Amino acid sequence: PALVAAPSADAGAASLGFSAENRDIALWYVATAIFVPVPFIQLLSYCTPWLQVDSTSRSLLQRNLLRRFLNFTDQSRQELREGDLLLTMTRDVEALVTHGFMNLPRLLQSISELVLLFVFQFAFPAALGDEVRLDAGLPLFLFPVVLVMLL
Repeated sequence: PALVAAPSADAGAASLGFSAENRDIALWYVATAIFVPVPFIQLLSYCTPWLQVDSTSRSLLQRNLLRRFLNFTDQSRQELREGDLLLTMTRDVEALVTHGFMNLPRLLQSISELVLLFVFQFAFPAALGDEVRLDAGLPLFLFPVVLVMLL
């Protein structure tokens, strides 16, 4: 006789909130959620240099800053140092586009992953008629809150 009982496959599925007959459906859902977006991400990565999003947005910001500066009154223009305008148009616009706007696809990817986690943990078990475990979704809601507090 064994001292420790070997865990069954059904016990692992039940601990995830799925019954044994729904494991195959869950596997197909996860595989689809992982592999379907890959061609679209690859296509976007491949086309990014030809889209010229970074140079277009940089140029648009610089043109609008100069247009805004030229619409200042004479007194406002005299109060502003020329070096501040040049630094803003070169260093700050570059940093804004590179570290802000060009990170938007990564942000959208992270948000879509959180949405898929939400669907997988809550809507998917409900659609299969299984019990929805609210404690499984606690990290899903706490993790973004902690990240926002650390930023």
